Amino acid sequence: MRAALVAVGIALLVTGAVLDRTGWWGWAGEVTESTVLVIALVVLAVGGLLARSRAVAARWIGAVTTAGSGVVAAVELVGAVRDGLPGPAVGVLLVGVAAVVGGAVARVARVTARRHLVGSAGVVVVAVAAAVGAGPVVDTPHRTTTDAPISDTAFITRGDTVRWTWSAGGPVADVVPIRGGVAVLRGSDGPRGDAPEDVDAQVGGPGDETVALDGTTGAPRWTFRHGQRRVDALTPSPDGTVLAVSYVLPGRRAVVTVLDAASGATRFTVVTPIRRGVLQLTERVLTVLEPLPAPVPTSSSSSRPETTYRLVAHRLEDGGQAWTWTPPSGCTLGDLWSPTLGPPGRWTLATRDVGVTPLDCGRDRVLTGLDDRTGAVRWSTPGVAMVTPDGEVVGAEPTVTALPDGSAVLVGGAPAQVVDAATGAARPVPGLGEFDLGAVRPGPVRALALTEGLPTGSIDPRTGAIVPLPAEAPGECSTPEGAVAVTDTGTLRFCGAGFALRVDDGPVLPVDLGPPAPDGADPDRDTLLYRRSADVVLPAPGALVLTTTRTDPAVVVGVA
Repeated sequence: MRAALVAVGIALLVTGAVLDRTGWWGWAGEVTESTVLVIALVVLAVGGLLARSRAVAARWIGAVTTAGSGVVAAVELVGAVRDGLPGPAVGVLLVGVAAVVGGAVARVARVTARRHLVGSAGVVVVAVAAAVGAGPVVDTPHRTTTDAPISDTAFITRGDTVRWTWSAGGPVADVVPIRGGVAVLRGSDGPRGDAPEDVDAQVGGPGDETVALDGTTGAPRWTFRHGQRRVDALTPSPDGTVLAVSYVLPGRRAVVTVLDAASGATRFTVVTPIRRGVLQLTERVLTVLEPLPAPVPTSSSSSRPETTYRLVAHRLEDGGQAWTWTPPSGCTLGDLWSPTLGPPGRWTLATRDVGVTPLDCGRDRVLTGLDDRTGAVRWSTPGVAMVTPDGEVVGAEPTVTALPDGSAVLVGGAPAQVVDAATGAARPVPGLGEFDLGAVRPGPVRALALTEGLPTGSIDPRTGAIVPLPAEAPGECSTPEGAVAVTDTGTLRFCGAGFALRVDDGPVLPVDLGPPAPDGADPDRDTLLYRRSADVVLPAPGALVLTTTRTDPAVVVGVA
């Protein structure tokens, strides 16, 4: 039965590798991309086979080999769990490693007379562990708690009284509106890199934690942490019922975990093969880029074929595949488009029920609207020409950003255009250059037009016109520090000089956002998750929310 235990363990190693490589249960390439782990598993399996031999010397060689390679494999697998890459394959592989090592060592160790009973019990234990081990391992790095029930409230766009405050206990890296309140990204200390090669430097410490606050009371409703990785972006669905948490892994891959905004429960997780994996998040699906098989190079061309992609849509309810879409002949869906401004959030694009997909078609760029139920093309509209009639290249990476309410997208160029997400109708935005757009945040706020880096107007999504901001009287709210948000009902100013809020031309409301961050504590932590501003005033369900990265520990304030 000890030999049977080894055989069961080897079978589990093969099963785990197949689960990982085929992407069953939504996970692909999570651990077997590691060369060290693959070699350790192969050596482990060979050692297990030697341990099954009748020759005593072969058994000893097998036992020593499995013990050494088993330790290496276990360290790699535990590291994957620690870093937030669990998944069903890891659970099966861990049980398989334990079974092979245990069985091989038992082949050379002294056992009791009841060795057959002990061996049979071992096989049963291993089988049960393999059957149920995948689920617990998936949730090992997660820390989710639900402290308060959900209460649906309307977005607050005006306020004059501080209703609640919440101390983050450390720096705040981002805040976005979700159902019932806001999701706050409580960041771990240390710089945040944007380039994929910086990812290894972003591991260590406790990792980032997402905390959902009730918009009416400020009470924490749930928290979520996934391993030790730095969160790359928080993206709510247009209706706020779902929150996508994404982060980058070594090797230019990305992981996206989709949470239920009401409870914080994980709905599903997707591992994408490229960093710029999240393209759209509608009210029904999350779409990611998936590489297409490379064409076979012809004998006349020695160059490596360019990688092209298709869209794969996952249902928000369970992560199941809803549909796929491949660009038409002559067009490519590259990974160089910028769906929203500010790295890395520029790789997310939230619309209501249409996935807006930019294509490169020869000399032109084309926007295509896909129905999020079926993937069928609803509309197609020309974008900005990639090459002028004279052969001049017009920029390699145009700006394509969703307007905050998800009703339209803004396409940078000369001139810029507002494209209706439902119909594809385009309206020019005269006077808006490629780099004259402010940080775009979700919620019922307008995109801002900048002049020399400062907000001077808002973009009306219905007409495409730039509406100048009201003049601000000299004072603490007229300084460049701070933030501005424009809604359909008024102008909100985060007064950065002394931390205060002003609605239209009303009185200044002081707010306490915590003590200033120590000088030199983190020179790279100067903006909210790459959104170009250290301060934010955010209309959200239940409250106007203010916070800043310039304090540590940071404080989040709700005003109504």
